[in-house]
Amino acid sequence: MWLPGRIEVQVAGESFHEDAIHAVEERSSPGSPLVAVLVPDPGNPYDSNAVAVEVNGELVGFLPRDMARRVQPAIAAFSHAHGGRLVSCPAEIRWHDVGPQVVLLLDPEPLGLRPAALETVSDMAATIERLLARLDEPSPQLTGGDTQARSALARVEGEREEIEANYERSPDDWPRVEGALRSLAGQLAAAGDPSASAAWLSVARATRYQRGRRDDTLSALIEALYWGRGNDHAWSELVDYASASPHVPMLLELFAQVPFENRAGVLSQLLRISEGHDRLGRLHPAAGARLRDGLLDVAESQGDRATAAALTGYAGLAAEKAGDLDAAAGYWRRAIAAGSTDQTVADRFSVWLTKRHKYQQAAQVLRQALMANPDSAEIAERMQRRLARCERNLAEYHSPDRDLTASSNPRTRRATRNPLSPDVCSSAAGRDAWSG
Repeated sequence: MWLPGRIEVQVAGESFHEDAIHAVEERSSPGSPLVAVLVPDPGNPYDSNAVAVEVNGELVGFLPRDMARRVQPAIAAFSHAHGGRLVSCPAEIRWHDVGPQVVLLLDPEPLGLRPAALETVSDMAATIERLLARLDEPSPQLTGGDTQARSALARVEGEREEIEANYERSPDDWPRVEGALRSLAGQLAAAGDPSASAAWLSVARATRYQRGRRDDTLSALIEALYWGRGNDHAWSELVDYASASPHVPMLLELFAQVPFENRAGVLSQLLRISEGHDRLGRLHPAAGARLRDGLLDVAESQGDRATAAALTGYAGLAAEKAGDLDAAAGYWRRAIAAGSTDQTVADRFSVWLTKRHKYQQAAQVLRQALMANPDSAEIAERMQRRLARCERNLAEYHSPDRDLTASSNPRTRRATRNPLSPDVCSSAAGRDAWSG
């Protein structure tokens, strides 16, 4: 039974079946779809709930254990109801530096399953979620100082950078410098010195190159953030780690912990992840959309107007690119109401407004953006010209000397019509096409 869908299902155990995965690719015609078959395996000696995954006749792995426990009964019942036929769906094989990844594209609805039943929480995502609880604790008061420990930290951090750059380093170098950094982090924390955050970030950077120390690195990054919630580098490196195994609920929980003033860089990283540019895999577009929607929910629920403005502006530009200008304008309106000064949003939205002769609204949008000194001189100049046209139209409409009576002269009659009508706009805003 062919059940193609948009839900991505990550197969487990591919590393044990690399030869089979190579065989699938070798026997497949370029561009031809790969067909996965889900085979319940209750006789599996390791897991009676197992569900094997065969692609083009080759065993390439199994459904993850927790997922299989939920899915196997549904697949078995579905197959029984359809004459014993097995469930099949499209598959994709993706290669990374850590090996192959097999992804199924399945529709869970005919199986009586919700999409959440096919979601898995990776070990890394679960670890990050567990460690984030540390940031629920009250921020420590850092009003002290330890000049000697700070000087030592600068010296050891310099040594750490030298070791990182030296490809001929000794295996003992990382543990040695890590030990020194942990000791200094403890001293600075005990003294209430704000440099404790930088020390823990250095600890994270000293453990990240040591095999099997991933969880220690994550823990050190969280400690860096506990001792300094505004540590932009620690937030960036934590999100970078999370991007290796992007899980939407975990990413949203992480984002909710970021202070408002530090969110711009984190938001940029998360938007790239939502578009499929994560570190090891490609987040499914449906999951990416859930991530963007969730980020907006977090921002609005927390009263973070700047992030809400950035997200709705981003959504508007995406809708414009997809050709839905009305939806784009709806997002842009929300962005401007939230205080957006994004020059691209203001440029595009003001064009949309002037094409509809909404000069007063367009002028407000343009003034709001121009007050922030746009980075692009070209866009700024274009918006200044458009603002001047809007103000001329508004001034003409409100002029006390304007003759509102119809004239027998056609040229005069055209000039004295309501400037909010379409034909008057043809001389000013009407020429302001989408190119600006």
